[in-house]
Amino acid sequence: MKQVLKYIVIVAAGFMLTNLFFVFSLQAASPYPFSISNNSANEAQNNLCYIAYLAGLTNETCDSYDLIEIVGNIINILLSVTGIIFFITMLWSGGRWMTSGGNEKIVSEAKLTIRNALLALQLL
Repeated sequence: MKQVLKYIVIVAAGFMLTNLFFVFSLQAASPYPFSISNNSANEAQNNLCYIAYLAGLTNETCDSYDLIEIVGNIINILLSVTGIIFFITMLWSGGRWMTSGGNEKIVSEAKLTIRNALLALQLL
């Protein structure tokens, strides 16, 4: 039991570190979305409208969607679908494990499925 707990802690720590790496690298690679060289009233209004859109206060962006927003939305959808698949896989494998009735073959298959799901999620 201690080995399983140690394995889960190691996988969770690796998952968190991987996510932190990707969050910081994406923030560093993304261009600054606002224009800071020209302080005209029109650009200030567009910047405020964009901030309100990002905060969820309005459904309008004041400008058309640019490529960065479209790619961000696609990534958001793919990560959501991945999370749903992971959740369903964990429920299914946990259910198989609990209803195995002591059958070691089914228990080992369920453990393998859970391990593979955790590794796949960590790789993303």
